[in-house]
Amino acid sequence: MKIKHGERVVTAYAEHVNGPGWANNPLWVIIRGTDGKLREECLQPEEQTLEILTLFDVSAELNKALVNAVQNAYDNKPQPTPPTQEVSPDGSVSLRRRNSENH
Repeated sequence: MKIKHGERVVTAYAEHVNGPGWANNPLWVIIRGTDGKLREECLQPEEQTLEILTLFDVSAELNKALVNAVQNAYDNKPQPTPPTQEVSPDGSVSLRRRNSENH
């Protein structure tokens, strides 16, 4: 995988995938190009560094849990009220969910 000058990695996530007679552990990398567009690259296990391999299983479990949480939250259900962002005088940011009657 090549990252050109001015591009940056936005996120990366691991995935354990398999089917009848095969299995793979790709690392998916999302890159923002200099034009602002996103692209997805895939690192196969043999391309992954020791540091990536060390973090792989944790990322795969978190990815699976997050995908399930998003799927459950938005599958045929009304959209939740988005949280509001509040910035305190010290610059810290907190998110608060609005009550539906406060709209």
